[in-house]
Parts: sequence; C-alpha cells; structure tokens
Amino acid sequence: MDQVAFIEWDELLAIHRDQLEKYGGQDGFIDEGVVKSALFRPQFIAQYEAEADLADMAAGYLYALTTTQGFSDGNKRTGAVAAEYFLNKNGWETRFHPKLMYAISMMVARTEIDEEALAEFIRYALIEVTD
Repeated sequence: MDQVAFIEWDELLAIHRDQLEKYGGQDGFIDEGVVKSALFRPQFIAQYEAEADLADMAAGYLYALTTTQGFSDGNKRTGAVAAEYFLNKNGWETRFHPKLMYAISMMVARTEIDEEALAEFIRYALIEVTD
C-alpha cells in the first residue's frame, strides 16, 4: 500500500472539539491514554495486518474511539468523523447518509457489529475523490 496519511493528535482533538461545538457535550477525557491508543489503532492495523486496506483502518478509528469511550462526551461522533476525515486525507470518501452513519455508530457502541463487519460497510461505501 502506498504511503498512508494517518490522523495526528491535534487533528483528532480538533475533530472532537468541532463535534462538541456543533452538538454539545462535556469537553475533556475520561482517559487520555485510551484516546491516544485508539488514535494509533489504524497504524497498528497497517503494520501488522498485511491485507489491510483503508476501509480496515477507517474502521479502526471508528471502532476504537467509539468502544473505548476515552473522551468525556462525543466518542461516537468523533469516531465517525475521524473515520471519514481519515478517508478524505487519503483521497476517498463514503456515500453514507448521516442517518445511516449514526445507526452504524450506535451498532458499534452496542457491540452489535464487530470491527471486521464495520470495515465491510465502509469498503462498500467508498468513493474515490476526483478533482
């Protein structure tokens, strides 16, 4: 796989802050270390899973940020936006309607869908960005 542009810490914090400003919620962390671990999940996937693609890595962001609940509020929103942001950084986007993305995020939070199935949803919805 070509060079992958991962999300940086300051970008993740900006995504989280933006979600809180738009939709409300308490700023801060329950566990900052958990958030940092979730941030690096896609890099781990890229390094240790030979067949991994961008959908797997985007799923890593959404799944890890949603299920670990490291922020005080906005974990699901931040995870969903981070996944889309990551794809955008790498020249892709998804065709998910916001209501479907919400439903998928809720399924992740309730552990009704695992990370592999989440990657399949994302893979199905990928659209390459062309100028």
